[in-house]
Amino acid sequence: MEELATRMDVLIPNVSQHLANMHEKGVVASRRVGNKIYYHLSNQKTLQACFLMREAMIERYDRIMTTKLICWRK
Repeated sequence: MEELATRMDVLIPNVSQHLANMHEKGVVASRRVGNKIYYHLSNQKTLQACFLMREAMIERYDRIMTTKLICWRK
């Protein structure tokens, strides 16, 4: 959890809360090794869905910015 929080530059309690919610909903699974807990996606299709949503949002952003650029030039 600490590593993830550091990489994302967010607070550990926030990461902990999000991981707990995702674990409760079955999005992630966990395993304990010693005093560490390792999380992983329960279904790899979740990652594919995230990439697809990211792509859709980028396309939408590009359309909006293109429209604004066209309107700005007029």
